[in-house]
Amino acid sequence: MDRFDHLVRTQVIVVKKTPAAALVHLLKNPDHYPYPKSPQAAPTRKAGRMEPLLEIPAVSFDDMFVDDSPEEAAERLLTYLSPHYRKLLSAADLDHLRHAVLTGQLEAAAVAREAIGAVTRVDRPSFVSALREQFGRAPDQVTAAFAERS
Repeated sequence: MDRFDHLVRTQVIVVKKTPAAALVHLLKNPDHYPYPKSPQAAPTRKAGRMEPLLEIPAVSFDDMFVDDSPEEAAERLLTYLSPHYRKLLSAADLDHLRHAVLTGQLEAAAVAREAIGAVTRVDRPSFVSALREQFGRAPDQVTAAFAERS
């Protein structure tokens, strides 16, 4: 392909019908066209060393759910957690989570903060097991437990 591109650019091959037809003609009749004198190597630039981030961007989970109704907050939370916990949370877990946010047992921002914290610590299974434990507790204990962990 590099040879074909070079020949077209230097107008050794003139595309009359389509580039595909010209390429087929080159493949069938390679001796009709000269090879380039020296291989054309694209100038390579050495990749520079990546500088580490000076500051990790902060996500404000409180702002994410501030104007949402409980229904919207529950749906936004499930959508937010889906890519990270798709294989770990069952449909029943998601229903429990949705219900807990709808009834005010759990605060969506606190759950999101803890969930993403577990992702960054590479500790998702422990978050899922803690969340499943929270489903069995009384509503005031659930909110207090997540507030303690945050």
